[in-house]
Amino acid sequence: MQRGRPRDSANIAALITRLAKGSRPQTQNDIMAAFGEKAFLLLMSDKQLVGLVGWQVENLVARTTDLYIEAGIPSSGL
Repeated sequence: MQRGRPRDSANIAALITRLAKGSRPQTQNDIMAAFGEKAFLLLMSDKQLVGLVGWQVENLVARTTDLYIEAGIPSSGL
């Protein structure tokens, strides 16, 4: 796991678009704009992005806004 950074925005957009099967297409610019209001935690397996969690903190309340995990990931590779 690692913290998502703006330099990861293209990979984050590609993962969300792919795992949402096109129902929520994202661009690198969409993700860059999202960094202004949320943070991302990236799940990596063999240096490949296989999942992510997006969250927001507002008025001392943290909430998960996005959760995407690749299907069929072997737990031994994490």
